[in-house]
Amino acid sequence: MMNPRFLTLLLVLICLLSCVQASATAPLFSDIKGHWAETAIIRWSGIGVISGYPDGTFRPNNTVTRGELAAIINNLMGFPEVHADVGLFSDTSGKWWAGHVNTLALQGVYLVTHGEAKGDAALTREEAAAMIYNSFPVQNPSSELQFTDYDAINTGYAEKISIMQNTGFLSGYLDGTFRPKNRISRAEVLAILNSMITDYINEPGLYNALEGNRVLVVVPEVRLNCDCEYLVVAPAASGGRTFAYENVTYASLWFGEIWFAKRPIYEEWRYVYQYDTRFAGGAGMEWSPYLIGNQMQLELLDEYLGNKNKYMYFTLANDINLTGQWTPIGGKNDGSFFGAFDGNGSSVSGMNISSDFYSLKSHSTSVGLFDSISGTVCNLAVSGDISFDTSSKRMMVGGLCGYMYYAIVDNCVSHVNISVSAPNQISAGGIAGVADSSVLNACQADGDIRVVSTGYTEDEDATAGGMVGHVTGSKITDSLSSTNVTAIGGYHSSAGGLAGHIIGDSGTILKTERSTISNCYTAGQVHAEGGSFQNNAGGFSGQVKNSTVENCWSSADVSVGKNEFSINVAGGFVSGLYFGGVVKNCYATGSVNEYGIAFLPMVGSFTGRLEGSVINCYATGGTTVIDREGVEHPYNAIVGSRRGEGGTITQCIDLTANDSGKPFIINEPTGRDPVITNLTAAQTSQSNTYIALGWDFVSVWMLPDPSDLYKLPILHGAFENEQRTLTIPVHLTV
Repeated sequence: MMNPRFLTLLLVLICLLSCVQASATAPLFSDIKGHWAETAIIRWSGIGVISGYPDGTFRPNNTVTRGELAAIINNLMGFPEVHADVGLFSDTSGKWWAGHVNTLALQGVYLVTHGEAKGDAALTREEAAAMIYNSFPVQNPSSELQFTDYDAINTGYAEKISIMQNTGFLSGYLDGTFRPKNRISRAEVLAILNSMITDYINEPGLYNALEGNRVLVVVPEVRLNCDCEYLVVAPAASGGRTFAYENVTYASLWFGEIWFAKRPIYEEWRYVYQYDTRFAGGAGMEWSPYLIGNQMQLELLDEYLGNKNKYMYFTLANDINLTGQWTPIGGKNDGSFFGAFDGNGSSVSGMNISSDFYSLKSHSTSVGLFDSISGTVCNLAVSGDISFDTSSKRMMVGGLCGYMYYAIVDNCVSHVNISVSAPNQISAGGIAGVADSSVLNACQADGDIRVVSTGYTEDEDATAGGMVGHVTGSKITDSLSSTNVTAIGGYHSSAGGLAGHIIGDSGTILKTERSTISNCYTAGQVHAEGGSFQNNAGGFSGQVKNSTVENCWSSADVSVGKNEFSINVAGGFVSGLYFGGVVKNCYATGSVNEYGIAFLPMVGSFTGRLEGSVINCYATGGTTVIDREGVEHPYNAIVGSRRGEGGTITQCIDLTANDSGKPFIINEPTGRDPVITNLTAAQTSQSNTYIALGWDFVSVWMLPDPSDLYKLPILHGAFENEQRTLTIPVHLTV
């Protein structure tokens, strides 16, 4: 128990400083005279935040229940009412506290237990502190907890308690303890409120002389002409404006019309949510997401865009078959989805986007099921067709979304066909047109992607990838693309089985400047042509720069060219590996065809152009140059062209037939000039051949079983079953 004499003096001093009190007369309770919290009880019961019992007692030492604290906070803050019968919890029927609990749960204030409210359960001190913090969030930085029993505090509450202690809202006992597991009393809850709020403003008007005070505003049209230490604007004040003319150190603001002459040093904005009965169920929270059961409810996501909705949760209740012309979620107002969407293993099918609605926009446009995503989407399958010609500016097109920015997409599948033509830059992919500072994991894509750019000046590129058109500063793992990809026109045409471009960027969610791709597989057909300067086609990626690709493989067949006066760059794995690019522990089995009418062809069974580093890789598909007369000429080279001092190829094996009919090892241990060692066909299937080069046959590579058709090393975890379905190249059979 806190020292009664100390707390009595503290509470008397706080209440003397309070310049605004409610006009209601406090009730007289028979059991509070002389109690250390008597003044606080009189104050808050007079305001109507807390009440006594029918027998005239207050019972200050009684334990506070979860439902009682919900009522206290709701009476204090004035959240929009949520009825008792909305069905958020299974144990609210007939309970007086049900409406308060539902209301606070919707705002993320209530301490939720899955399925049950447990409103009659007693609260511990740490639970009460966390629940009060949820009502008064503030970005005041936390510091190390000073309580001597800090290690007994639940780790889920520790940061909130630290912030409240650092802000001066919360204190412990005189012996330095907090005693987090002790049950909290009614008097102790009021002591916390008193320490947090010196001025309770419940009437409009101008207020002066509140310097250094802690102010709670619960009505609109309030003007503060003072330097407040701490300002809370409650939801009850959101019907009008609150003005703060002087400095405010800390601010906790439930969204309303608030005007600051000077921004607070620390501030936290929270948004008040209304219960939306238009959904099939749920409350929009992590523990109870809104349920989406039909197209109309899916379209409601247009009302839940932007950063203010980043804590909103949605899930599909069943498969949805879309009808009519689909407008991307966020497409009407160019808004991004910041929330969390769980497909729940269900699908959205029948997506049809064929309107040239986008030509009306004068800026870049994102097209897909979503316009753009800055939140989380998981466990969803999407199918349909996106096909239109437009005069819009830069187009970003994907089956799931046009643009990903600081987004996470996990376990999603795209069966979307894309065919789009635009006069400027265009990027398209089975999942996303552009992935910027984002994460994709365990995703799959198939279908056909065809992009055409009719612009031919620099930066007017046609870029297409089976998974993503353009990857920058992002991470892709454990994903498969069997999409057929075609890029035509533009200054550069770039096509890749996984991505058209993979580049690095700064300031990403990954805390690194590099994109990283691992444990992925590509199949299908990849083709690029018509670029006024350069055509790029790679079985895995069109171009890789300042990024790392490892433990991946491609069986895609690649072709490039069919236009004169341009550069053709093609590779079974990557067309161009540029500065800072590293490809490690990867291989390609598809064929590479270059139509040799280009100004400058650079083709290779693994990479067409090399300025980065290739380590522990191999290729089996071989390359063919097709001349103007259509005659095919074998072009056996694992690398088409090596440019720049940084281009190195180390411990790699070319399994295409060379002039002697034998594969060979390529290694550059000391410099640019390669060391080439011929292998027999038998040696290519022996693990000691690779182990001698330093390949990892414990965690990365393994030889297949004797019964498998494929007799070359395969990758652990990178779609092993698909790898085993391959057959050994004819020239390597013994």
